[in-house]
Order: sequence, then C-alpha cells, then structure tokens
Amino acid sequence: ERAEVVLSKVEPFLKKRSGPYDIVFLDPPYAMEMLPVLRLVSGSGLLKQGAIVIAEHFKKQASPETAGALALFREAKYGDTVLAFYAMNSRGQEQEAGGQEERP
Repeated sequence: ERAEVVLSKVEPFLKKRSGPYDIVFLDPPYAMEMLPVLRLVSGSGLLKQGAIVIAEHFKKQASPETAGALALFREAKYGDTVLAFYAMNSRGQEQEAGGQEERP
C-alpha cells in the first residue's frame, strides 16, 4: 500500500480531483467551523466506499453528528484537542432534509 501526505487548504486540494482515498485527516484552524469543511469533503467524490475522515478541532467546538454523507462514529479527546471520526453512511448519500446536522 502507499500513502500520500498533502499539506494544502481544502478547497484547492478538492479542485485537483485526485483520489479516491481510504483515510482523510483534516486539521483546519481551530477557530474554523467544521461542518462546511466536512460537507465539502463528503461531496467531493474523493472518498472510497468505507473511507474514514478524521477531523481535528478545539474541544469547545461540537463535532457535527452528520455532514453530507458522513456520520460521526467516534470522538477521542486529548487535552484541548478532539479527533472526530466519520464514516460514510450506509448508502453513501446525504442526510435527508430534516435530518440533524449538528449536535445541540
């Protein structure tokens, strides 16, 4: 197997259309809201079936339960940092209208 590490802002990276990927790690600035970034990745077509997306964020920020076709399945907290683990939902489709997108 091979790995590729890319240091880039998400928008230019998604325009390149490389992939598909099994694992994507997102480390945005801590003040950045996670939901829009997760939605971009979810809708990019760059995730393999069964892909995992790991998003790092500040502990005071809630991890969205869902974002597009991604669903939160685990959180790990380390000091001020949270790692939120997402997987594609069972159909790889976005939540239907009215589905909860963020935790209260």
